[in-house]
Amino acid sequence: MLHYALRQTLNQRWENICLEEEVLDIRVDIRRYIDIVFRWWWIILFGPIIVAAAVYFYSVGQTPQYQAATLVQVQQTQGSVSPTLGDVSLSRTLASTYRQVIRTRPVLQAVIDELDLSISTGELYELIKVRLVAETSLISISGIDQSAQQAAGRKTWRWPGPK
Repeated sequence: MLHYALRQTLNQRWENICLEEEVLDIRVDIRRYIDIVFRWWWIILFGPIIVAAAVYFYSVGQTPQYQAATLVQVQQTQGSVSPTLGDVSLSRTLASTYRQVIRTRPVLQAVIDELDLSISTGELYELIKVRLVAETSLISISGIDQSAQQAAGRKTWRWPGPK
């Protein structure tokens, strides 16, 4: 019994010593981190300032890009007030066809002539993006340009449709 009581007392003292060492280790770790912060304060202070200045000067040197976008809904009905499943399917097929037609040379040339643009059809082809909105009869058309007026002009041109 005495042996058991002695062992229990020693275990408690050992646990107290271990806890005190852990507290000391934590204090030493915190002190080490504080020393690192004081030693390298100039990097901590000037690093973000230098990065922000570099990003600012990089962005000032870039040519601004303007984008205009629009959605076009293609809807074909066979004379009824509410569209049928066939009408919806036909509208999706037409939207897919119109997507291809919009990027053809004659349509692009008509846009250039209508808006009095000073670019080639090849350049206009590269500046516009035409895509179908998934599972709909919508076409998304967007144009990018360095001129806000020309980017907006691409959006306001009205395609007369197939002839």
